[in-house]
Amino acid sequence: MNLDWAAGFFDGEGTVGLWKNNKHRRLTVSVSQNSAKPLQLFCDLVGAGSVRGPYKSTNGDKYHYQWAASGEEAVEVFDALNGRLQVKQEQYTDAIREFREYQTTLTYRKPKS
Repeated sequence: MNLDWAAGFFDGEGTVGLWKNNKHRRLTVSVSQNSAKPLQLFCDLVGAGSVRGPYKSTNGDKYHYQWAASGEEAVEVFDALNGRLQVKQEQYTDAIREFREYQTTLTYRKPKS
């Protein structure tokens, strides 16, 4: 297994999310599978995130596992896969750019005494 396999796996099965509210931006990446083995292989190859589960499905008769990374760990995954992604390259690039732009425009208020 190599990073080309990891990129193809993520292109086919992964999700990129940038969750927003008035105060925060949270960059997340994840992959769900019925088996933990491919997720652990992926995790080992990209060097970030973690595998969790099993989680019971909404219909209650199946289980699934999830690999996920967020924030700077999600950026590390992109760094590992950058240039290898075919489907999610633009989506990932745009999400990271918006995540970084928000981080640089944060202003902190002094707490009231």
